[in-house]
Amino acid sequence: MQKYIIAEEWLSCLASKGRKDCTIENYRRKIGRCLGVLEDLGRPTDPRMITPGDMMLINKSLNLCENSRRDYLKVLNYLIIWLTGEDVLSKCDILWNHPEPDRLFISNDKFARLMEVSDARDRVILLLGGAMGLRRDEIRKLRYSDITEDGRLLIHGKGHGEGGKVEHMRIPPMVMEAIDEWTEIRNGNGLKDLSGGCIVVSYQKAGMKQMADTSLSHHVRKIGKEAGVRVTVHSLRRLFATSLYRSNVDLVDIKTLMRHSNIHTTLNCYILPDAERLDGIMDDMGMILNIQNDGNGNRHYEKRDNKWAWST
Repeated sequence: MQKYIIAEEWLSCLASKGRKDCTIENYRRKIGRCLGVLEDLGRPTDPRMITPGDMMLINKSLNLCENSRRDYLKVLNYLIIWLTGEDVLSKCDILWNHPEPDRLFISNDKFARLMEVSDARDRVILLLGGAMGLRRDEIRKLRYSDITEDGRLLIHGKGHGEGGKVEHMRIPPMVMEAIDEWTEIRNGNGLKDLSGGCIVVSYQKAGMKQMADTSLSHHVRKIGKEAGVRVTVHSLRRLFATSLYRSNVDLVDIKTLMRHSNIHTTLNCYILPDAERLDGIMDDMGMILNIQNDGNGNRHYEKRDNKWAWST
């Protein structure tokens, strides 16, 4: 049918740009279900004719949780934008109960508490996330062969194409020291290495194996429970970005170290404003606007004879 032919043209375009097969199939399934809803309701199914009202009908008809419904509509909207250049979803009067996801941040003090209760293996996990900003999948897949002779780490990250993006990143000395300490313990524990050379491993009866995603997440939460800190693997990555920002590192450099393609992702999702710094800014607004004497005789704004005027 015509509606699916148009969708397949868009999916073929994405595939030619290196999108993974699993992503293409995911998009195909979501678009098919959305267009199926419109067909059942007797509405136009040509993506070029879909209106904001149609998007609202799809939202009401999909028997899914809110996050899933929003995700389905976003994918359909991507197709419509590709065809018409019009962002139909932004024109919809849909009130989401959870407009922003719950992003968990931790402070430097909490990170220190996590390090205090950790063993050698756990410290490597925490530092790969907090001191290098690695994602969960990047941490668990990291191998000794990814460490180069000049002290860099080969990171197989997210991205389009087979294997995702590949980046080289300098290893901070404290991270390398933690890896060396853990390696000495790892090599002397007498367990068979079945991990394929992974740095972070889980202990099993047969020997040491590569950690699964869920196992790594559970393990970090367990460390947090021992330290009295609510933490996830990804909150370590947010700590990395926020710490760089508060140390006045240039935003472009932070974006590059985070391996983001869009600086808005870095700003909107990974950097937490400093509440004390914000209070200080507001307390100093008189000085910032130059309407308060700074003590050095500089011109300021003052009230004289019940009127405000510039002083010299």
